[in-house]
Amino acid sequence: MARNLGGREVFDVNKALENLRADPWSMLSEISDIILVVDKHGMVTRSMCHQDLAFADVVAQWHGHRLAEILTPESRVKFNAKIAKIPHVAKQNHAATGMSSTFGNIELNHLSPSNSQEYPVQYSLHFLKHDHGFALFGRDLSIVSSIQKQLVDAHLSLEQEREQQEQFLAKQHLIMESLLEPAFFVDASNGQLLEYNQKAAKLFNITSTLSASDINTFLGGIGSKHALAQLLEASSGKGTGQTELAVKTKHQMMPAEVNIFRTAGKRTLFVKLLSNIPEPGQESKNAQLRSFVDKLPDGVAFFNREGMVTSCNDAFLDLTGIGHDIAKANFSVANILSRGQVELNILLDQAAKSGAVSSYATNIRTVYGAQRDVLISMVPLGSGKNRLMGLVLRTNDPTAKTTWPNVPPQQDVSEDEMQTMIGLVGNMALKDIVAKSADVIEKVCIEAALKMTNNNRMAASEL
Repeated sequence: MARNLGGREVFDVNKALENLRADPWSMLSEISDIILVVDKHGMVTRSMCHQDLAFADVVAQWHGHRLAEILTPESRVKFNAKIAKIPHVAKQNHAATGMSSTFGNIELNHLSPSNSQEYPVQYSLHFLKHDHGFALFGRDLSIVSSIQKQLVDAHLSLEQEREQQEQFLAKQHLIMESLLEPAFFVDASNGQLLEYNQKAAKLFNITSTLSASDINTFLGGIGSKHALAQLLEASSGKGTGQTELAVKTKHQMMPAEVNIFRTAGKRTLFVKLLSNIPEPGQESKNAQLRSFVDKLPDGVAFFNREGMVTSCNDAFLDLTGIGHDIAKANFSVANILSRGQVELNILLDQAAKSGAVSSYATNIRTVYGAQRDVLISMVPLGSGKNRLMGLVLRTNDPTAKTTWPNVPPQQDVSEDEMQTMIGLVGNMALKDIVAKSADVIEKVCIEAALKMTNNNRMAASEL
């Protein structure tokens, strides 16, 4: 089994394998997971595998099949490309020396003839003597493939969680910014300001160069208490409560609503400051608006949906003759209207339907019983339970240069016209009677409208 080569004895592997009593292929199958012997026509003439291989029964079925039949389409292309790269002369030379040389590794996916399951295997390619084909020595990659699949699934799961987290943060940011009040989250353990909306950032003067830090930097408690201690005390009962905090940037106290919750073992406070702090320049705008309303010669009043006046200017008090604080006296607009609550309901209904009432002519009663002709304009302000109505009261001065709508002069319906209409009943169809009596009906409506409004053409036109 040894031969002399240049004065040295070299171990002859081929002769050693020839003298073995055991089948060399069986021995090699114990070392490799899979061995496939393929003839020069591409037919699998021998298929062996390790006894502990998970799909040993599938490997046994490969015997007698063409190699191309048990490979996936992608693996066929890969294997043919591998063979094409090996020159014919190299194949012959290596085959002449037995199976001592390899042409690199190649990963192939097998497809079972009985089912569509794939089996990944890494092979080394060796050509046989005398152009008898080649042998493939394979290592099972099922475990590696399973681990790779688990890693891919874990990566996809992490991507989905990251996307869900981004969606959650986007929704949270949208909700925070939609709040009308300054709001923020605070770490209950150390008072760190975690997140806040833009209203809170303006309130605390937080800019891009000044990052948010401890909540006690911006807020203070009552007396000598820290803001964090006061927030924890307010939420210690049922997890929610109200307190007052000192806003250091504004030097004023503000009521606050606080909630505490726990996630992942960490306690967090959600705080909402209930008082609206006007933005820079807003205070001067509000002052200008108040000054404008107060100086108007027309009466202006605001009242709720029950008709109770909440505020008004001096001109409104002059027109109605009221000399006390109207907002504290539960004074209703219906008290000054000539038709009382009925007329107020008509005005409210009209404002709700059309969005505004413009120059409605009527008369009002002052608190002393005097009558005054006025024009009323009304618009709804806001929505919901806290909706207010804005009212403008203007004296209807007949000497004022105002263009009134043209209302036809009052014309009495004659007895002859009335008898003519009565005579048509029973002699003509109803629609024909209505068509012929249109002029009479119009006169009757105009007459009724003028009587209802005390000959007030503006009010009659609206009716």
